[in-house]
Amino acid sequence: MPSCRKTSRNCARGRPPLPDTAAPDTAAPDTAAILTALPGHLVGADLAAAAAVLHRACFSPGWDQAALAALLAMPGAGLYVLSRGEDDDRLAAMLLARAAADEAEIITLCVDPSCRGNGFGKRLIREMGEHLGRDGVRTLFLEVADGNRAAKALYRDCGFRVIGRRRAYYADGDDAIIMRRADMI
Repeated sequence: MPSCRKTSRNCARGRPPLPDTAAPDTAAPDTAAILTALPGHLVGADLAAAAAVLHRACFSPGWDQAALAALLAMPGAGLYVLSRGEDDDRLAAMLLARAAADEAEIITLCVDPSCRGNGFGKRLIREMGEHLGRDGVRTLFLEVADGNRAAKALYRDCGFRVIGRRRAYYADGDDAIIMRRADMI
């Protein structure tokens, strides 16, 4: 099984990097402190390609490199990632969010299937929330498939509450559950 607990990284497009002061994640005690940027060899198209590989491993159908590049280019978009290590460009987890004024939306959260159960999703949500909260975001929204019990539990554990439902929103007919967290500070 590939290593999934080596190095944590944050890359927030168009925003200042997080300081290197985050406490270690208790679910993954050997995870390093937050670094301020991705290695120089994993930017732009390479970052979109790595994100697309992870997204396809987590969702069917997953987004391709062009779709991820377009999402990363949106105003206010930020990508938060956990890499597998210095010498491995594969991503263990990622969270893509978009902020506008004092609100933000989680567009996607992916944790590689071989890396699940290590607290990576919760860590990315926490780090993204702290970062966007410092930037003035006060409310965070997301949509999650009603059938995705693990994701719904994660979001509830992170302070999100159900505020609505979009019937038959997904291609497979599943409903989207709309959730909100309003206490970003």
